[in-house]
Amino acid sequence: MASGCATSNCVKAGKTDDDGGCWIWPRGSRIRRIQRDGDEPDEELPIVCAAKKGWKNVVKTLLIHTNEIPGVEWSVEGIIQYVNSEQFKETNRVEREIRVDVLKKRLLRELELKNYLAADLICKALHVDMDTEHWDWYHSICSILLMYGLRSTFLECNAETIHYIGMGMFKQNHDEIALLAAKACMALDPDNESCKAFHFLVKEKMNRAASGSR
Repeated sequence: MASGCATSNCVKAGKTDDDGGCWIWPRGSRIRRIQRDGDEPDEELPIVCAAKKGWKNVVKTLLIHTNEIPGVEWSVEGIIQYVNSEQFKETNRVEREIRVDVLKKRLLRELELKNYLAADLICKALHVDMDTEHWDWYHSICSILLMYGLRSTFLECNAETIHYIGMGMFKQNHDEIALLAAKACMALDPDNESCKAFHFLVKEKMNRAASGSR
């Protein structure tokens, strides 16, 4: 039986945490830590997510359902102190960047395959680790392709195609759809000057419209 387990239902299998193995719980209702392959980091434990948000009641609830993290005082304050440590923040930053990179690639792959539901679910997962503006750009890809991809089998997931759609909507004064397209272009090709100009143009038009309606 694994050392540090809170109950006798916790069973350790495979390698140790120190050399990249994983914990599994074949009995009871304990929460598992999943080891990923290749460049992907482990999935973050719910108790860690809750501690990062400062949700003490949630952390307290999850304490008895989660395997102890080696070297961490297994209490509400101990876990919150752990996630606020500089060492954790640096490790978490690196893992977050890896997760974002992996999920963005998966998202674009699913969109290219026209698996829009899978792409939408991946996009929701991205929301946890991305800043609001950049996540909104990727969410806009899903929205615009879902809007038009179901109507056409020829729609491609690239900035040029979406820019063309957006310009058409802009000329017809469908500004909300044009903005979706502009943000999608920024996600797909953020260094493209045409995409930047189009994004700026749409936002300026909508800002002027909003100011005039006040």
